[in-house]
Amino acid sequence: MKAKFVHRCTHVLDKEKTIAFYEKALGFHVVREMGPEDGSWTNTFMENDASPFQLELTWNRGRTEPYANGGDDTHIAFEVDDYDAFHRLHEEMGCIVFENHAMGLYFIADPEGQWIEIIPAKKGQGPERLLESPPMRSLAIQLPPIRLSAMRLPADTHSCTESVSTCARCTFGHESVSLRDRCGGGF
Repeated sequence: MKAKFVHRCTHVLDKEKTIAFYEKALGFHVVREMGPEDGSWTNTFMENDASPFQLELTWNRGRTEPYANGGDDTHIAFEVDDYDAFHRLHEEMGCIVFENHAMGLYFIADPEGQWIEIIPAKKGQGPERLLESPPMRSLAIQLPPIRLSAMRLPADTHSCTESVSTCARCTFGHESVSLRDRCGGGF
């Protein structure tokens, strides 16, 4: 059995403004639209060339009250190839709503107020991204060792007993490692 994540639906009040935002801010384009002949609602699907994931924008005629699309903690995230260029664009658009310099990421909001996390591709994904920022590296020196052996690990990992300078293949398989002395392959 397999399941593939294909789209996220969000309800919008101003469909045209939201489409224009996603086109400019993240390079999305409309791929299809559906709805009844009377035009009482539409589902507009958007995607970009970097991901098979789609956004579904649902618009209902006559709706004037903002939708509760989950609040600030409910968000989607995009890994971007040129963090600085995207940051400049989003500053120009005035859509940056929160920056977390310690974690090396920021959030923008679409016209409906939904937050979108922007992550630099060069820092990767997962917990190693957090460790690469200078504030987190200095914090890691003060933390006690963490035992990762209790974590559920992917079957293709190995138990790392090598020092930082000798292990190049570890991706999650450490038996015991401190954040400061973790394997060069990340944890």
